[in-house]
Amino acid sequence: MLESRKSKRIRIDQDSIKDTSLNKKSNLYFIDEIDTYYFEDSASDFINYIHFDENIVNSDFQRNFVWTERQKSRFIESIILRIPVPPFYLLEDINGELIVIDGLQRIVTLKKFISGEFRLKELEVLPELNGLFFNNLEQRIKNRIIYTRLAAHVIPPDVPDRVKLDIFERLNTGGTKLSRQELRNCVWNGPATRFLNELADNIEFKKVINNRISTRRMKDREYILHFLAFYYQGVDKYRSPMSDFLDKCLKKLNEEKQNIFDELKVAFLNSMQSSRFIFGKDVFTFPEDSNKINISLFEVVSYYMADTQLNELDKKQEEIGKNYNKLLSNKEFTRVIMKNATTRQNVKLRFSLGKKIMEGV
Repeated sequence: MLESRKSKRIRIDQDSIKDTSLNKKSNLYFIDEIDTYYFEDSASDFINYIHFDENIVNSDFQRNFVWTERQKSRFIESIILRIPVPPFYLLEDINGELIVIDGLQRIVTLKKFISGEFRLKELEVLPELNGLFFNNLEQRIKNRIIYTRLAAHVIPPDVPDRVKLDIFERLNTGGTKLSRQELRNCVWNGPATRFLNELADNIEFKKVINNRISTRRMKDREYILHFLAFYYQGVDKYRSPMSDFLDKCLKKLNEEKQNIFDELKVAFLNSMQSSRFIFGKDVFTFPEDSNKINISLFEVVSYYMADTQLNELDKKQEEIGKNYNKLLSNKEFTRVIMKNATTRQNVKLRFSLGKKIMEGV
């Protein structure tokens, strides 16, 4: 029998945490908060149960990786050879929809092959099957595929978010690991993550970053989240670690109404337009490395430019530009950005110094 909640606690394995600034006090949770359920079924029934058009929703949190034709064929070959398939991991949201945390490529490959969307190729153990679609296979081989047993572990919606993150971190040990932002996109999948995607695809954002922030691994969305976290929650609300601050922003935004998203979109796009208009193509970068956008500088500049108006900036462009250059050469500002950038003291200081950008506006 489990010990009481008050006495039985688990500490998260620090080796599994990528953000080294995580507050250790927050990394405790009760052992009976971990509650998953398990099921298994035949491949054909498993695919029908998942309902790709309904239950695997917004699975773009998955790594930016698509199997090659050879990889897909080898997976089908493994099933025919009755090599055990690793279990799938699914997240159930509050609407009962299932999101694939681990195993998306495998389940999509199965569905597409059974549906006749690709033929087998480059098989080594069963070369006689090369070039064949599912419907071309002998019935006994078809049976091996459709009746193979698939298993899944499901994380229900009432499991605390912090526990979900830890579970995902521990599962995240494959050859291509999910980034922290991809993990966030899984845990808080909803209006907030779709909003990030919308902003990342906006032409004004793309113009200002000019391919200097990678779209792979949701890095671009993470930058936007930094803006939203400070603009929406307020600089004065910041507490380290930064990762928790960003997590809370997504969680809160998922509960907001559409008008809040509309206001945030206006502020963000206005910030991007104004920043590009005033500071040009090298905005958010330091002179010595104009090809790399600095995340801390992006936070400060985008925050203070969000409430400006383009029609007010024309006459003050030169003045603001000079203040911006002074800020970049300010040794104290550079210090708090380059070293221990996410401590509460340094975050507060860099935003305070950043007000110089707004002088004369």
